[in-house]
Parts: sequence; C-alpha cells; structure tokens
Amino acid sequence: MKILFILKQEPDANIKAIITESRKDAETIVIDLREEHDYDALVENIETYDKVITW
Repeated sequence: MKILFILKQEPDANIKAIITESRKDAETIVIDLREEHDYDALVENIETYDKVITW
C-alpha cells in the first residue's frame, strides 16, 4: 500500500505518530505544502497513491 500525507501546517505529536506508524507497513511520502513543490508531481502522486491524507 502507498500512502501520501499532505501537510498544510506544522504536524502535532499525534500526526507525527500516525505518519511514523504508517511507515512501518506502507510506502509513505510526506509533502509539506508550506514549502515550494512541483505541483505536477503532486497531482501525479495523488492519482497513483492508494490513500491520500491531508492535515
């Protein structure tokens, strides 16, 4: 399973714990929208990952 986490703000301790646990069982990527990113790649990741979770 592939999980994409999209962060819109600084993650709190609970979110960090969820991301850490997810990495144990799935291919996980975290994208922080507060930083500049390649939005074409972001859209491609949204389309190809099994789960997309935004915080």
